[in-house]
Amino acid sequence: MLATDPKATYKVTPFYYKELPENEQPVFEFKYMSVREWKKCSAISDKFETCKSGAEGIDIAIAIIKPNLVDWQNVTDSDGNQIEFDPELIEDIFTPGEITELMQWVINQTPNVEDKKKSESRSDSATNPETAKIAPE
Repeated sequence: MLATDPKATYKVTPFYYKELPENEQPVFEFKYMSVREWKKCSAISDKFETCKSGAEGIDIAIAIIKPNLVDWQNVTDSDGNQIEFDPELIEDIFTPGEITELMQWVINQTPNVEDKKKSESRSDSATNPETAKIAPE
């Protein structure tokens, strides 16, 4: 798999939604990054550990998520209406916990185990999704 392949994506459902019926779980699709893109995101991610405020941390996470998020499914408003994919809406639809979790998935470039099984695209990455370090909520 090459990072230049537009089909080279992986899908993630935040842990909080795993108890919903599968057809209602929000799914976020991310592109795999090239080494150059990953190094840039990793440098941004390093700033997350030393940020001086929660707002600064969220801004860092958004800077990592936004260029890598390519689609979403089952994202709805409070009335249950589907929200069309638009990365500009990230700050309006995600909670701070979701932002942090999704940022970690982007940096690790791996879907969680259940999502990997459901995903149509498979990772050739050497990273083992079962050992990905994801902070518990």
